[in-house]
Parts: sequence; C-alpha cells; structure tokens
Amino acid sequence: MFNGQTGEAWMLAHLARATQSDRFAQVATDALASACAVCAEPSAILTYARRVGVGLTGLGSLLFALEDAGRALGDTALREAAANVVTAPLEEVFAEVGFTELYWGLPMLALGLMALPPTPTRDQRLRAIVAALKDAPRVLDPELGLSVWSPRFGRPQAGLAHGVTGVSLALVRAGSYLQDAEAVALAESAFALERACYRPATRAWADTRDIADAHTYAAWCHGAVGIGLARLSCLRQLPAHHGLATDLRLIADTLSTQRVAGPANLCCGWLGQVDFLVEASSMLDPALAVPAHRWGHSVATHVLTHGYRSLSLDEGVADGPGLWQGLAGIGYLMLRLHDPAVTSCLLTFERTPDRGRQPSAQAQ
Repeated sequence: MFNGQTGEAWMLAHLARATQSDRFAQVATDALASACAVCAEPSAILTYARRVGVGLTGLGSLLFALEDAGRALGDTALREAAANVVTAPLEEVFAEVGFTELYWGLPMLALGLMALPPTPTRDQRLRAIVAALKDAPRVLDPELGLSVWSPRFGRPQAGLAHGVTGVSLALVRAGSYLQDAEAVALAESAFALERACYRPATRAWADTRDIADAHTYAAWCHGAVGIGLARLSCLRQLPAHHGLATDLRLIADTLSTQRVAGPANLCCGWLGQVDFLVEASSMLDPALAVPAHRWGHSVATHVLTHGYRSLSLDEGVADGPGLWQGLAGIGYLMLRLHDPAVTSCLLTFERTPDRGRQPSAQAQ
C-alpha cells in the first residue's frame, strides 16, 4: 500500500465514492485483483507474509486496503478477500516478521485487523499480536526509568513509522477494544519517551532522546506529524487522558503556525502536516482547518497551473503514482480537504464509515 498499486487503487476507490464515478470504481477494482489473489488461501497468505512482511509495505496494509476500499465501494468481494486473511495461522510467522515497527511489523497488522468486522477468529489473531507486542524485547532507559521497544536498526526512538509511536497506537487501539488494560498501560512508556524527545528550543521532536544534536523532524514517518496523528487516534480511545490532550495542544500550536519544509508528500513531506490539521480541526479546534486549507490550496493551484508532472515544491518532486510519496497521496489529501467525514484519516488507518457507494447512472 505504501507506494505500490494497492495504495493507488485505495485512493481511486475513495475518489469513486466521492464522485460516484463508475470509471474510477472499475479501475480501483481491477487494480486490487492481485491483492485479492494473495489472500485467496492460507498458504498464499503465509508465503506473502514471509516474503514481504506484515507491515505498511506488506500484509497489514494489504488487508487494510482491501477492507477499506471494499467499504468505500460497497464491494463485498474485496471485503471477503480481506476477511480471508484471518483464516491463515498468522502466529506462525510472528517470529520471522514480528518487528515492532509499524513500517515493517506487527503494529500495522494489528491495525489492519482492526479494520475488519469483529469475529471470534479475527479477535483471536488480534489477541495473539497484542501478546507478541507485550512480550517483545524492550530496552531499559535508566534516566527515564522505563523500558521501551527498540527498532530493528538501533536504539529506542520516537516516530510513527519506525519508532515506539506505532507500537503505542496499535496497543491503545487494539487493547481498548479487547479490554486489555495491560496493553493500554504499556503505551504510556512510549508516550514518556516521545515527551523526552521534544526539543523546546526548536519546538520539534527528535527521534532519539539521548543524542543532543539529533536531527529533528515534523513529518509523518518521523517527528511531530506522526506523533500528533497517533495522539489524536489514541485520544478517541482515552478521552480523559490529560497527558495526550496536553501534548496535542503543543503539537497543534507547532504545526499550525508555519508550513514545514520538505517535499509535497504524505510520508516525509508537509502534506502529512495538512492532514494532521484537518483531523485536529474536528477534535481540538475548528480554526486549525484554516491553515490546512490554505496550504492544501497551494498544491491544487500548482497542479492546475503547471500540471502534476512538474509538481516540485521545496526540495521534493512528487511525480510518481504512489500513495505515501506521490500523486495518489495528493489525491487523498484533496479528498480529505473536501470532506473529512467521508474520507477517514488514512495516516492512522481509521476505518471508512460503512456507507458504500451508490452506482451512478452513467460513468463520469
């Protein structure tokens, strides 16, 4: 889903829902045929998981895309393909692909499963993932006095794609549903590490706490945007959590005052910042929609004036088709700005409202 055909098809499914276009719906459905084939039988599912992984670039996002696109289109075949994933004994591959990063590992698989309608088998798989995350090795930070997960490439770090933020998001969402208080409580260690990574002088979040000159970010993959979006999602499950609300006020103040530098994409650029402001405007302060629409309008104006192929804003060029780092991501953001109640927040994998799409009398 990250930058592949499945992500582009997901965006087209939501475009079809917004425009009631049969043409977009058909292209989306055709493009998802290969994803459906992966989910045809348990052995194929396990082979795919072992070969590609279960994270954002693998089975977890594939599962989410099929279910969510199926909801957007009212397509039962897509949703049945997604539901078929739970028939595979996924626990068999946890030891091989059980990284604690959302980008590579189990947190994304948990969020993908959460998109499915509840069934006893789905909940069994979800409990197994939560148990694996609770048992995953953690590293003691003596200064903070807590143990946190360490990504496969180094020291414990904050961040949604490669750090503890993705783990906390999965544990709060799944743990709240499963009424697993231990899982939800474990997320507190991630919240504490993230707070320790904040740099007041620059009003930004570093990846690591104990490196004084660590680079700071304000993107979805690393830094304020991903941390803020995860906080918003967690706040829905923990509405009385004072610390989350305090953190969000700080993040919203930082991200609403100036557009961050970077390419025009959702992952490591500033389009994720716009999506945070869209989401936060409905939960924290409606005024946050003003900079979101202003900066979003600059993308639309550039496209209308120069076309997609020349979309070079700041340091980046977004002329590939991908969802997180290309044109499909721009299309998604336009749908969010148009009506965030119809197109739910992709960047925390929120489930689309189950209203489906009414077939149009004529393809548009």
